[in-house]
This record gives sequence, structure tokens and C-alpha cells, in this order.
Amino acid sequence: VVDTTEALLERLQRFEVDLAIVVGPVASTFDTVEVAREPLRLYGPPGEAAPEPDSEWLLYPAGSHTRAVIDAALAARRILPRVTLESSNPQVLRQLVALGFGWSVLPEQVAEDGQPPLRSSGDVLGERTLLGVRRPGAPPDARAEAFLALAVAAGTAARGDA
Repeated sequence: VVDTTEALLERLQRFEVDLAIVVGPVASTFDTVEVAREPLRLYGPPGEAAPEPDSEWLLYPAGSHTRAVIDAALAARRILPRVTLESSNPQVLRQLVALGFGWSVLPEQVAEDGQPPLRSSGDVLGERTLLGVRRPGAPPDARAEAFLALAVAAGTAARGDA
């Protein structure tokens, strides 16, 4: 199931899923394991060096954990984005930037691994943390534990800690 953090946590509480991979932070009422940290960078349309005050922005939805990190990072740089499209799917945002529709802040792995790879326009703006989340006191589930172990190993390898 692919969904927002809030929707996945609700499904977890309703016993519809046994494990969720979400963007943190989450309430301390859940058992969590850090899976990965994703650096977020600024990406713009091909040929543009920096966003202009009237640039269009393609961002994660307002109210999402990732958007909160992005909004704080842009505000610290005195950038007030004119958001023309929101999507919780980073691949959609990436593709629209590649097509020249506007600026975005994306996980570098998503932005730079696709074709064509996007080029960052600066330093890391922020970082989002991906967490494996379970209900507190949930009985062990071998499948969920194996999947979580693979996710943590992939996150470790992506950071170069392996």
C-alpha cells in the first residue's frame, strides 16, 4: 500500500497493515526503527540556475512531513514559493521538473537517479527521515521483520555506511 504517512498510520492502528514505512516524525505511541535519511536538494528546470521570485513550484502537499521540512528550509533562504502543483509522489514532481514546469525540492536519490538525471542547484536544504513503524507490543511477524531488515540494509547502503 502506498499512501500518506497519516493514512498508513491509521491503517496500522486499524490492524490493516503490520508495518508501515513513513516519513517521520511520528507519535511516540508507535514502535519505530530508522530506515533511512534522505537529503533534500533544490532542483529546477533545465537551463535555469536559480529560481526567480515569480518561479512556479512543484512541491509535496501542504501539511505533509516532507513539506514542513521544505517550507522551513525555503523560508530560511527567504524563498516564498508560488506553488502551482502538489503531489505526494516524488517521481511525478521529478518528471515535471525535468519537463521544465517549475522548481522543486526532492530527495537527491529520486532526482538524480532517473533519466535524465536532474542537477541540483545548491546544497542540501534539509533531510527527511524514513521510519519503519509498528504497533506497540505487536507480536513478532517474520515477514514484517524480514522486510524491515531489508529496508534498513538498503538505507544503510544508500548512505554508504555498508
